[in-house]
Amino acid sequence: MRQRLEYAAAWPFIKVLGILPRPLARAIGIGLAWVIYLLHVRLRRVGHAQSRHGISGKSEAERARILRGEFCFAGTFNWRRLPLSRVHAGER
Repeated sequence: MRQRLEYAAAWPFIKVLGILPRPLARAIGIGLAWVIYLLHVRLRRVGHAQSRHGISGKSEAERARILRGEFCFAGTFNWRRLPLSRVHAGER
């Protein structure tokens, strides 16, 4: 049930992004990624903890820069190719 609700909430947003010109959709995706980075404290904390373990040779400032870059990269995901035509049969 939760997956259906999440799917229903995301579907219109992703369809609108698919209609927009790619540079605009990319800018919106990056903006959304920054908002999530700034507001989702727990996710950011987990990212910092994982970067401490996975990139131990870098300074804290370098790891923070890498983490921000990863959030920004997530915002550039090619939304137009996301398969939203139907819910997988196993999730119904």
